[in-house]
Amino acid sequence: QQRIGDPVQALAYQRSLIEATRQLEEQRRALSLAKTELATLINLPMTTHLTLATSDDYPVPELKVDMARLEHEALTSRPELREQDYQSRISAAETRKAMLRLLPGLEFSAGGHYDSNSFLVNDKWADYGVKVTWNLFNVLSAPAAIDTAKAGEDVAAARRQAMSIAVLAQVYVANANYRDALRQFKTSQELADIDGQIVGQLRNRYQANSIGELDLIQGELNTLQADLRRDLAYADLRNAYGQIFASAGLDPLPDEVQSTQVQSIATALASREADWAAGNISTPVAHAQRQ
Repeated sequence: QQRIGDPVQALAYQRSLIEATRQLEEQRRALSLAKTELATLINLPMTTHLTLATSDDYPVPELKVDMARLEHEALTSRPELREQDYQSRISAAETRKAMLRLLPGLEFSAGGHYDSNSFLVNDKWADYGVKVTWNLFNVLSAPAAIDTAKAGEDVAAARRQAMSIAVLAQVYVANANYRDALRQFKTSQELADIDGQIVGQLRNRYQANSIGELDLIQGELNTLQADLRRDLAYADLRNAYGQIFASAGLDPLPDEVQSTQVQSIATALASREADWAAGNISTPVAHAQRQ
């Protein structure tokens, strides 16, 4: 506005500021519903003001669990596979029922009798008997029923196998997403550190009157954008890390919680995450219950 300096350079500087502001607005739009979703998850009113307890450092979660153990845990703990196991048992029971329908029915009868007629020689007697019945319609329809039941067993086994493959694919996809999110976070963290060092140098030069305020504003805006990208990358990393254990069917809460107080649940969650970080993903109680 003061017409100081080259107009093209001033317009280029203004354009870079607007472009950086536009990128910040895009990131803000992506986070606009974050507090609403968080309030919904923790059962608070939508208008509640939330302040996250954040720290200056960004601890990187490291996956110390072997993929073979995650595969075994997923095939053991995923509820979808348990449902298919129950379905296989039901199909096997239907086959046995179809075969049992071929057997004849056997009935035993016994009873005592008395007649008040005094002219009878024997007014008291007992009888017993055995009756064998056989439904011919069941005999005719039994082969088709048995074939249908066996086909149901084959379908249940194939469905179980397909579900197992899908579960294992989810585990490997979650692991690939975690590796990719880890690389992106490290890159974003390096860029944020470099931008922080640059803006520090720009502040020193501005105080020494070696640069103008425009360069300092540009550097601070770049630093703000880099910090926001790093925070978003860290959130994606934490989400991808948790998705690995979710795909393996692991519960973030232990089998027993001392109380329903928030602090007690938070302590249990922290203890569970510490076990996962150390590579301990199974508990003896859980395996004993499954067996």
